[in-house]
Amino acid sequence: MRRLWHLLRARRGAVAMLAGFAALPLLAMAGVAIDLTRLYVLHSRLVTATDAAALAGARAINDADRDQQIQRWFWANFTREAPGRQTGFMGAEVTSLTIGIEDANRVVRVRVRAAIPTTVLRLFGQETLVAQADQAARRQDRGMELALVLDVTGSMAGGAMTALRD
Repeated sequence: MRRLWHLLRARRGAVAMLAGFAALPLLAMAGVAIDLTRLYVLHSRLVTATDAAALAGARAINDADRDQQIQRWFWANFTREAPGRQTGFMGAEVTSLTIGIEDANRVVRVRVRAAIPTTVLRLFGQETLVAQADQAARRQDRGMELALVLDVTGSMAGGAMTALRD
């Protein structure tokens, strides 16, 4: 009993023990920050790819292969190609890709969800994190602008251009 009392009152090594206990939550928070940063980067790339796909769809709104063009533009901006395989950005898996068309308003809407595997949050039971993007683009027909410029300076002397200059 006396020995147990002596161990409980001992103060040697207490700082090392406290530092060890404090390091565990700090390391966990750093790992969570890594996973959330990866989710932020994934979301940024997902928004960029979805926006490019919606703009391409608005440009090709009357084409017969419009949906295929939209998917090609999305995957061109979201895919990372490795030798022998093709995966989503940072190993993300696209769980849904929805294309909606409003013919009356000439609007193309692209919605995408992607899941990315976690690194540290997996230790706490969270296997994946999900990002989603929803972008729309409207087709605008502005008509054609045409400009005709005639050079009537002295450099155009001779031939048929002299008649235009006079």
